[in-house]
Amino acid sequence: MNEKKPKQFDDTTLQVDTHALKKRARDRRDEPPSCPYLLFITGKNRHKKVLLLATRTLIGRDPTCHIHVEDSFVSAQHLALVRTVQGVIAEDLASANGTHVNSSKLHGSRLLKSGDRLYFGNTELEFVVPEDC
Repeated sequence: MNEKKPKQFDDTTLQVDTHALKKRARDRRDEPPSCPYLLFITGKNRHKKVLLLATRTLIGRDPTCHIHVEDSFVSAQHLALVRTVQGVIAEDLASANGTHVNSSKLHGSRLLKSGDRLYFGNTELEFVVPEDC
């Protein structure tokens, strides 16, 4: 007699229904981020948080940028944020209208600290590093 064995799944093929996935995503959204993020202060993305997961994050008007900003005063590739062992470094990419960190114009690059405000074009972002990061 051939007995059928129950189908087994390893972790990579675990079957989860859509409802459970949506609940897990909602729960994660409500958790405080555990890595540096940007908070949009102005614009249509106001109050949106963007986690800085990549080693290098491009910000600009070009839709191919990691963070696309619809602002005519922002260059196509305006700003890069680079994660290093020291922290996150902001680099202005020779933008036409420049970038300000808090009240100082950014020349070259600068290490950011939690609470710093980035201003470029009509866009304002806050850089945040959670305490447990």
